[in-house]
Amino acid sequence: MATTTLPQLKSLLNGDSVKTRFNEILGKKAPGFISSVISAVNGNTMLQTAEPQSILNSAVIAATLDLPINSNLGLSAIVPYYDSKLRTTVAQFQLMYKGLIELCLRSGQFSSLIDEVVYEGQLVKKNKFTGEYIFDEDSKTSDKVIGYMAYFRLVNGFEKTHYMTVGEVEAHAKKYSQSYKKGFGVWKDDFDT
Repeated sequence: MATTTLPQLKSLLNGDSVKTRFNEILGKKAPGFISSVISAVNGNTMLQTAEPQSILNSAVIAATLDLPINSNLGLSAIVPYYDSKLRTTVAQFQLMYKGLIELCLRSGQFSSLIDEVVYEGQLVKKNKFTGEYIFDEDSKTSDKVIGYMAYFRLVNGFEKTHYMTVGEVEAHAKKYSQSYKKGFGVWKDDFDT
């Protein structure tokens, strides 16, 4: 069994320079944020073995973006992975899709931003040359999910729709997501969220 780095992490987080840095970034939210970092590590056995400085670096990125580290909220997370070159587990900040939406909305540049599950019958037409899609939410013929779409319109009028089939999303997950490959997390528990 790997050794936990939690005592080293707590020592880092309790250091005056680290506390000062989090206070500069988050103000009065800093103590709660630091507690959430410890809680995230306590709740993930692989993260408990990660190099403490990498956890701290990931936490600073989340703090700078003012996104809570709680994978259940879907905003951001600290994700452990084994680095075969370094022969150790390291942590990495992960911006989750709800966090991306949050940052977009905060920018003040978006007049509309949505993401939706697309059911069988709702995709009416796709033009692969222009990238345009026509959806009809009232044309749902079954509860079978066929894909996922996202749409945004900027305040300057630019707009874009992106659509991926279930197969394309699964192919992306197989290529890039460790939790998908190992069969846990939202990929398994709540795929369509």
